[in-house]
Formats: sequence, structure tokens, C-alpha cells
Amino acid sequence: MRILRVFCLSLLWLASFQAVLQCQNLFDSLSMVKYANFLYQAGSYGEAAEEYERLVGRFSADNVAKYRLVSSYRKRGLTAIALDRMDELWISPHSVSQPVAREFFALKIVNDSPDNLLHEIDLNSLLTYRDKMFLSSAHLLFNDRYNEAHHLLSGNMNYPSPVLSSFMSLANEGIDLTWKSPVLSGSLSAVIPGAGKFYIGKWQDGLLALVSVGTMAWQSYRGFDNNGVRSSYGWVFGTIGTVFYIGNIAGSIKAANRFNKVNRERIRDHVQEIFTDNI
Repeated sequence: MRILRVFCLSLLWLASFQAVLQCQNLFDSLSMVKYANFLYQAGSYGEAAEEYERLVGRFSADNVAKYRLVSSYRKRGLTAIALDRMDELWISPHSVSQPVAREFFALKIVNDSPDNLLHEIDLNSLLTYRDKMFLSSAHLLFNDRYNEAHHLLSGNMNYPSPVLSSFMSLANEGIDLTWKSPVLSGSLSAVIPGAGKFYIGKWQDGLLALVSVGTMAWQSYRGFDNNGVRSSYGWVFGTIGTVFYIGNIAGSIKAANRFNKVNRERIRDHVQEIFTDNI
């Protein structure tokens, strides 16, 4: 009987100890959730991510905590890490819940933007109609597909939204962009040095190229005219002039590409700002 009594008391003690541990774990978990949420709402996304990582690692965190972990990484600009963590936390992130699906496609857009992404967004049953419009138009604008974005948003007139209206304005701006042809710019400078720069609107650079190449050509001509083909003066300035001439053509092509790139990046920066503020 004595042995049985000791055994029963031991079982009761173990049960009580386990209950205390469970209560302690629950207390720790709730405290960590509260602190992580506080950091997240305060905008301290780096610290929030660390707390959510501890929470996910030590306890059975719910989808809200996991979502905020991923969101914290994205809000810090660590979009590749955010996408990797999302794939690790869920087998099919796009089918968990509406916020998680939205976050998943947002990360896809800013990371790799696969060709079939528009189709996947359209078929997703968790996203609202406005979610689909927002994500799809952002995807198109990020990839400079302004006409497609305009066509998509044109069918949204019955669903007014300040965000989508801003995207429509950017799509129109992209359609109306003045594009400069690198081939034409290079060809113009081949005929008249600096003409390609004038075509782009960089008249100072164009004038400098014209004067530089013209001066080298004139000095080379004078040297050959005075001393014939043996003129070292003529060969030196002729060589320098040829280098300037070729550089003037290459520079005109690069300037046209840079002109187009700057305009595209300006629109992308606006899209990025709107996109980040509304995810």
C-alpha cells in the first residue's frame, strides 16, 4: 500500500508540474505575441520580425503571427527573405487566407513576376475583385506594360478607388511617354557629330561633340595638307578625331537608352510607392 501511495503521489506531482509548465508556456506565448504585435504596430519591423521568429520557433504560432512575420520582412525591404519564409511556413500560401494570399502575390510581383502570374491572380478564390485589380495592374506597370494596364483599369470605372485611379494615371503617363530611338540617335550622330544628342534634347553635349570632332578633323586635315601622308601631326589628330567620332556615336546610343530608362524608372518609383503603401 505504501508503494502504491508513493506512486500515486508521484503521478499527481508530475501532472501538477506539467500543468505549471503548460501555464508558463501559455504565459510566455501570450507575452511574446503581445510584444511582437506592439512592435509591428509601432513600425519597428526589424525587431518585430525577430520576435515573430522566436514565437514561430518556440510555439505553435497561428496564421496571423506567421503572416505578420512575413509582412515584417517585406516592410523592411527584405522581400526575397519574406518570400522564402512564406514558402517555408505554408505549403500553399495562396490558399491559406485572403491576407496571406494577397501578401504572397505581392511578394511574387516584387521578386520574380512569373509570366503566368496574372492568370494565377485571376483564378485565386480568396482575393477580392479589387485585390485582383490592384495586384494585376501593379504587375503590369512594374513591367512597363502600360497599354495592358490601361485596358485592364478601363473596365474598373464602376469600382472607383483612389489607388486604382492613381495606377490609371501612371498607365496613361507611360503610354504618353516620349521614347527616343537608340538607332536613330546613333545614325544622326554618324552623319553629323552631336546630332543624336540634339535629338535627345542634350544640346550642350551635342554641341561639345560637334566642336570636338570638328576640331580634331580640321587639325588632322591641316597636318596632311601641309606635310602629306607622312605628317605625324595629321595622324595624331586624325586618330584622336576618329576615337571622338566613334565615342560620339556610342554615346548617342547610350544617351537614348538612358533617356528611356529614366522615364520608365520614374513611373516604376511611383508605382512602388503606391504599391508599398497599400499592401
